Amino acid sequence: RERGNASARRRLVAQVRERIEAAPDRAPSVPELCAALHVSRRTLQYAFEDEVGVNPLAYLRSVRLNGVRRLLREAAPGLTVQRAAATGVSGT
Repeated sequence: RERGNASARRRLVAQVRERIEAAPDRAPSVPELCAALHVSRRTLQYAFEDEVGVNPLAYLRSVRLNGVRRLLREAAPGLTVQRAAATGVSGT
């Protein structure tokens, strides 16, 4: 039974990553992910904590921040941190 749960958690995290990669200009929110994947917030949280080591909100925040950092590194002169952050790049 434990193996089946681990497999389901891995699949759920993979589905979240696929959704983020499918729309790199807009990372979804935790409630949007729960609704789209038909799981509870707690189920999503357990899956992320077990498979990634952080909760889903921290993971999504990290994805967004990495995207902004990447954008700033590749940016044209004059791009401010504020404008880069406002673009909503997810970084995938």
